[in-house]
Amino acid sequence: SRVKNLHLVFTAGGNDVLSRTPPQPSGLVLAEMKLMKGDPAGTTEIAQQELKDHTPNPDRANFILARADLLNGKVPDAVLAFEQTLQLSKDPRLLAWSHIYLGRIHDVNDERALAIGEYKAALQVRDGQPDTKEAAEGGLKQPYRLPGEAQDPAPAQGNASSAPKRAAQTAPLQLNPPQ
Repeated sequence: SRVKNLHLVFTAGGNDVLSRTPPQPSGLVLAEMKLMKGDPAGTTEIAQQELKDHTPNPDRANFILARADLLNGKVPDAVLAFEQTLQLSKDPRLLAWSHIYLGRIHDVNDERALAIGEYKAALQVRDGQPDTKEAAEGGLKQPYRLPGEAQDPAPAQGNASSAPKRAAQTAPLQLNPPQ
């Protein structure tokens, strides 16, 4: 309620002042904030509680949970949560980025054909954001690689059947796509 965001300040001169206090973040907003601050455990706790409490935004809760799972190294759990997001959401941004993350996971696991399918699906969603298009098109051009991961050796000269050289990408899995 609006009353929660107001408080009375008593001053020495008798000129009492009513001022607005900023609302404290809660629920999925707080989970996002914890994720951005690098607190996957806190993020997971809040997102799971929101799902348990039947949040009106289970798609967003699963998307947040998936990214926290990635930070926690729980890739299979992240895949399941991204897939849940895809099943539940109608939000183009959540849909596109879920496909991009799944594509990146497939690339890291050397499942290039599956990755390409995810990047194409992300482009088909058409969320209208340049970062989404850039991430999906980048994934189509070259496989995603984790920071510090070695590049594949160059194909032998004159061997047309060799796989193309895969360049390592320097950016980590983007955990917080711009809003």
